[in-house]
Amino acid sequence: MTKPNIYRKKSKILFLSYTYGMSIKNILSSIEQQGGNKKIAKEYFSEFNTFEQWKEQLYEKFKDEGRISTVYGNHLKRTLDGELIPKEKRSVVSHIVQGTGSCIFKSALLELSKQDCVEIVIPMHDAVLIQHPETYNPTLVVSVFESIMTRILDGKINGKASIEQFYCGA
Repeated sequence: MTKPNIYRKKSKILFLSYTYGMSIKNILSSIEQQGGNKKIAKEYFSEFNTFEQWKEQLYEKFKDEGRISTVYGNHLKRTLDGELIPKEKRSVVSHIVQGTGSCIFKSALLELSKQDCVEIVIPMHDAVLIQHPETYNPTLVVSVFESIMTRILDGKINGKASIEQFYCGA
């Protein structure tokens, strides 16, 4: 594995930790333990004001209404009263992000299944293995996923997808 891949993996882990509620203090401690620059990391994470505001709005809604929903109405119901505990805060963000992602992925798979020359072989958590004739342009699959994501998120985010070749020759 090349160094950029190692850094990418570590960065992804740290960013997901932040996204799902790890404290900045613990993130910075982890960065320091891995030989990273705490000051740069602190400046980097301080840029996410809009994301922090969004999370606070989710917390308030979950606390006040006792449930939170994905874009298609998959609900997470609260079982406790009073102030949210850290686990509930992590669950709220995870439910919205993962639940909405799941809705997007399933909707894209349904749309993809309408294409006659594409066979869905293995749908995975965040990828799909397809089989198609050599004459088929697989970048059309990317277009399906990107357009579904953009539509479901009301154009607030432009969908992004990618494709990798996987070939099992005879």
